[in-house]
Amino acid sequence: MQPPPNIVAIHGVPTSPVLWGRLPLTMTAPALAGLATAAPRHDWSLGSFVNEILPLLTPDTVLVGHDLGGVVAAMASLRVRVRRLVLSGTALGPYWAPVRLTARAPLHRYFYNRYGGTRFLAGGVTWGGDVRAAFPPVPELPARMRAIAREMRPPSGVAAALRGRAPVSLIWGRQDRWYPPWVARALARGAGAEVTWVDGGHLCMWENPEGYAAALRPLLD
Repeated sequence: MQPPPNIVAIHGVPTSPVLWGRLPLTMTAPALAGLATAAPRHDWSLGSFVNEILPLLTPDTVLVGHDLGGVVAAMASLRVRVRRLVLSGTALGPYWAPVRLTARAPLHRYFYNRYGGTRFLAGGVTWGGDVRAAFPPVPELPARMRAIAREMRPPSGVAAALRGRAPVSLIWGRQDRWYPPWVARALARGAGAEVTWVDGGHLCMWENPEGYAAALRPLLD
């Protein structure tokens, strides 16, 4: 009999471990340095975020990732074999090319300096709720988000490389505006995964924790 899984959940930007706090499940949800904390960070590459979470992973880990955290989780699962990889509201591949464009002047003034992530958060829920109060910005968030966007270069072929590793599952908000259903279907095809749809937007695990937990529980066996 396998031991119970160690659930490790990785948030994205501009969120924090609060993203997972409403789920009625016991899990480890680290705060990525420089994103959910005021701690300084000098390396914004994806590899540096991967190295940050590797010590948390074991063969009994169910690794869950959202948004940027999903990219980090996918790359980490190629270095440390885990029991299962669960991705939500994330993308692997050419989706990130236009994201990198947002870091260029003068676009960055609109996407980061003007809104600092608050517009992204507000559009991430569909059922309402004071989501911006739940994720207060850390100092220098616009500059940090721009730095991350500039470095968003996942290695090519990550989705295909996931095949043959741990099983991959997708849990996706049915009303996700930022990562709409076609993104989920493309990722499912690339990684050989199945999609479970839950009601909610990009932050469906925060706004619909019961629905998200109901989708996640069968994947823990």
